[in-house]
Amino acid sequence: MCGNFPVNNAGTINKNNRIWEVPADEFDTVIDTNIKGTANVLRHLLV
Repeated sequence: MCGNFPVNNAGTINKNNRIWEVPADEFDTVIDTNIKGTANVLRHLLV
């Protein structure tokens, strides 16, 4: 059995710091890439 399904494989991580030690701009980059990036790919796939 074969089917179509999306694979969204992209991401970034911050340095090995505690969450409260990560600078805000670096945290924003991680969130923008990992969460918003995934949402944007799925949004375009499903429309």
